[in-house]
Amino acid sequence: MKSILKTAPLILLMLLSLSACNKNSSDSEPEGTIVADSETVTESTGSEPTESNEIVPVPVPEGMLQFQLGASGYAMNVPQSYKNGDVTMDELQGNQIAYYYSPNSDMDFDIYEFPKPDPEMSLKDFLEKTAADFSGTDTQYRKINGIDVGSYKSKETYDGVEYDVLVALAEEDDEYIEVVFWLDGETAEKEAEDILNSLTYVETYELKLGESPFTITVPSGYKPGPVTEEEAADDMIGYYFSESSPLDFDVYEFGKNGYTLEKYAVEEANKYEAERVDYRTINGIDLAFYYSYEESEGEMYTVANYLFENGDEFMEIAFWLDGEIAVKQTDRILSTLERG
Repeated sequence: MKSILKTAPLILLMLLSLSACNKNSSDSEPEGTIVADSETVTESTGSEPTESNEIVPVPVPEGMLQFQLGASGYAMNVPQSYKNGDVTMDELQGNQIAYYYSPNSDMDFDIYEFPKPDPEMSLKDFLEKTAADFSGTDTQYRKINGIDVGSYKSKETYDGVEYDVLVALAEEDDEYIEVVFWLDGETAEKEAEDILNSLTYVETYELKLGESPFTITVPSGYKPGPVTEEEAADDMIGYYFSESSPLDFDVYEFGKNGYTLEKYAVEEANKYEAERVDYRTINGIDLAFYYSYEESEGEMYTVANYLFENGDEFMEIAFWLDGEIAVKQTDRILSTLERG
């Protein structure tokens, strides 16, 4: 079952194995000026970002949504009018995983997620180098709500038109997260700064899968959607979606009827003409999984189906992969699967 919010189908299964590309770089000397670590910015909400390493929760004001930055643990608060836009194959190969736009604003923004080209390089040094590579100005390195963030201004050309952009960088483990705000419109720069200054960690909660002892941890924006009588008769016990994410998922529970996990997974995969069944173990839980290609509301989607045992029953989570960002978010959510 797909939420009506989803508009861009995942066209190719190859996205599941698409490897990230490194950002362009050069050996030129940095041109930007790094602001001292202790410099802070003032949030539009009226609160002040901390200078310590403590992560400060940022409440989501009325009329705003918390948008997870790719599959990272970071999020920003944006107006509810912002939606997920399409990302082309070329953009995906350039590490772009999301595009957000609003009919109420000329300011839109892209999100990139990519491996660190040099794991030994600090965020500050990478910021300095990247800003130099793209002739960046107004380079800053600071903490926003306890998170180290670098930013600079630059110019980019799209469809033959040159735009001012604000580029923000943060790091998580062995990856960088980059947000590029396109400063189109008289109030675009303030809108971008307001959104950037809401940067915080994604708020999550533990979601119990039906009456089973299993749980997964999901961003707080996820909520249950309707399950029809027909879907319930097909053993669906839950459907979950988020207005700020292209990923939604179904949960099923049904009797084994004498099947082993391997035998059932193979039969179900054959039914959907899946290429193969694979196996993995997460937090001590054995899973079988396969990818199917299914239709919903006139669109075709790749679906990642994960099966595991619950005593005399099977559990199944079907993740509807609406874009590369959904693939990464699936991996992050699935890694939290636990048996209580």
